[in-house]
Amino acid sequence: VSFFGRLSIEKAPAAFVEIARLLRSNEEIRFLMTGEGQERASVLALIKRYRLQERVYAPGFVDNVHSLMALSEAVVVPSVLDGMPLVVFEAQGLRKPVVASAVGSIPDMIDDGKTGFLCQPGDVRGFVKRILELWRSPELRRAIGDAAGVWVRANHGEESMTGKFDY
Repeated sequence: VSFFGRLSIEKAPAAFVEIARLLRSNEEIRFLMTGEGQERASVLALIKRYRLQERVYAPGFVDNVHSLMALSEAVVVPSVLDGMPLVVFEAQGLRKPVVASAVGSIPDMIDDGKTGFLCQPGDVRGFVKRILELWRSPELRRAIGDAAGVWVRANHGEESMTGKFDY
């Protein structure tokens, strides 16, 4: 279960650590947090405080997250404030289910229950519930990931985007 993004207050990386803490009893789930930012030190301290160092891999800035995203079972975007985060499109393009906060343009990017899951910002337990639904059902992960991949290519792929412009 992965978080890709800037470690800043609006992206809510501490909420991701809380999600990992609440899911710690599911020993097969591992967590990945990439990114740098002003919240990095406090996020690492929180990981240590909760004794999650063996469960949360936090390498910092990663030049190319594509291969790490491809290995992920789900991508989490717990932002409390956001616009149209590219990480959602990237995950959808790789047919990865996204569990994200319903902020900014994210509800336009995810059809809740069909191409991903939407949660209220700050609703850590809601995120945990959705992640567990995905984790317990490979078929659901595949169906949502496939639907997300079809949607993003149809609406934001090269052909659909270039067709919207007159040259």
